[in-house]
Amino acid sequence: MASQASQKLKKNLALLGWFVVILAIVAGLLLADMALAAASIKRIVTASATHIPANGDGLKLIENRITRIERSLNRIARDIRILRPLEAIPSVATSFDDIRTYLAVGERAVEAGKLQLRLIEKISGIATSDLLKVGNMPPETRRRVITVFTDAHENLIASLTSFDETIGKIKEPSFPVSQILQGIHTSLLPKLQIAEREYQRLIALEAGLPKLLGFDGAKKYLLLFQNSNELRPTGGFIGSYALVTSENGTITSLATDNIYNLDNRVRSSVRPPEPVARYLIDRLYVRDANWLPNFPETGALLADLFRAESGTAVEAVIALTPRVVETMVAAVGPLTIPGVDEKLTAETITSFIEREVGVDAPLRGEGQGTRKAIIGVIAETLLAKIRSAPAERQLRLLLALGIALDRKDIQVWFKDGELQKLAALAEADGALPQTSQDFLMLVEANLGGRKSDPHVARTLTYTVDLTAPTPSAELTVTYTHDGTRNELVDAWRGYVRLYAPRGSWLTLMEGGEAKPDYTDESGYKVFGTFLSVPVGEERTLRFRYDLPTEVIREGTYTLTLTEQAGTLGYPATVKVRFPRMVESVRTLDLYELSEDGTLITYHATLNQNQTLTATF
Repeated sequence: MASQASQKLKKNLALLGWFVVILAIVAGLLLADMALAAASIKRIVTASATHIPANGDGLKLIENRITRIERSLNRIARDIRILRPLEAIPSVATSFDDIRTYLAVGERAVEAGKLQLRLIEKISGIATSDLLKVGNMPPETRRRVITVFTDAHENLIASLTSFDETIGKIKEPSFPVSQILQGIHTSLLPKLQIAEREYQRLIALEAGLPKLLGFDGAKKYLLLFQNSNELRPTGGFIGSYALVTSENGTITSLATDNIYNLDNRVRSSVRPPEPVARYLIDRLYVRDANWLPNFPETGALLADLFRAESGTAVEAVIALTPRVVETMVAAVGPLTIPGVDEKLTAETITSFIEREVGVDAPLRGEGQGTRKAIIGVIAETLLAKIRSAPAERQLRLLLALGIALDRKDIQVWFKDGELQKLAALAEADGALPQTSQDFLMLVEANLGGRKSDPHVARTLTYTVDLTAPTPSAELTVTYTHDGTRNELVDAWRGYVRLYAPRGSWLTLMEGGEAKPDYTDESGYKVFGTFLSVPVGEERTLRFRYDLPTEVIREGTYTLTLTEQAGTLGYPATVKVRFPRMVESVRTLDLYELSEDGTLITYHATLNQNQTLTATF
């Protein structure tokens, strides 16, 4: 009897072993097709952005790719039906659920691809020029193109919602059989998330295009040029600006000016945030109004102040860092500026502007009101080059601007509520992520250190202890100033803030030059102090505080790390001690787990929003 039971067990194990092999092969094919689907969506985004002609090879290539993926998905769905009897084995039933989820993602991706393909074909039947040159189209052609986007709006949003919801159902492969899928899952999920984000941006652009281009009336946009070499909370000191008017798909005017020419027009009656009043100026003007890193709040304030100072209402505020200009020049090619001997490249344009405005123009005797005129000349030259660039370079520009959005080098606020929702959908609104669990963001404001920020290295160490009844955390930031004192560089002097979860309680601060400030901002508890770092020296700032118990939820700890706009990516080390062995970890970068499984050491670069999630 025992022998028969043993024989039966061996037979079942053999069957399970064969199933594992078959399931791995099917899953591998499925996940590979999902990767192709993700790549297809990105290529379809590319096609939509650059308007590949319907009779060109590019559009046919995308259509063929979608067809191949659809056939692969149908084949996998058939194979799953053939293997369905094996679902009776409890240990493998959840594996089928994992695969069906990925299959659904693939189906949603194909649907999205077909929708975009139909949209491109409709536009191709109307217009023959690049969409980036929409201003050159005859008025009737422009109207018909915009009508296509308007009519497709509801279907586009429904497609995106379906795609988002399906990706949201993806979970870690189930133990034991689906563990075979873990490596493929880990590789594929980030690709799908990137495709999802790009699709979100494409749909936001398509949905907002009629209003953005001024087809319902002229639109005035305020562009703020932030100098990240003089860091401020939303990316840098606002040294100059441009007022842009768009109507019927064409930029009808672009005027740039020095921010001081604007701020000196009136005497502000607005009281600034307390640290600004204490260390800088007792009245708030546009140049110092980007104090909150949460751009939806800051953008609205900037629009109000601009209207008070200029008398002009704007539909949008767009904040840019120098890296955006560098990105654009890299995409379209070097600029030839009248009166400038050298061609300006992506590598030289920022240093040229800084030297011209901060050193050369004053030496020529130019006053503060005129020394930034070169920025207007560069802006007009760049805009002309973008308009005349071939489709290949326009495509390169669009893809590069997507990276700029990830780094918060572009942040947008719209007065129009619908456009603001689309900006949030595209992750272009510069909003702080909202979470009730652990959160860490370092925010700095250079309040007198000239253009010293590129010469000051920051290193962060964040240590969390979850073993006590009250969780605790400590942030240590080391500043090293390796610059040389000159006309543009001096000791770094600024205000440093730590954003922590609401309910956090500061127990110690060391290294600051003033007593800590305590505020509540944008849904978080904020601790702040003033700090100076002399040239050639090092300073360390330390915050120690208790965390709210809500940072742990049902045996799961999640930390959200957020970078400040305008920074170049600080190295950070995160150490989290758990009360018992960690079961699973999800991160963007590499991590180490101690031998006893209770300590995670996570090495990150703060150049984009990222999370660490651990279950224990």
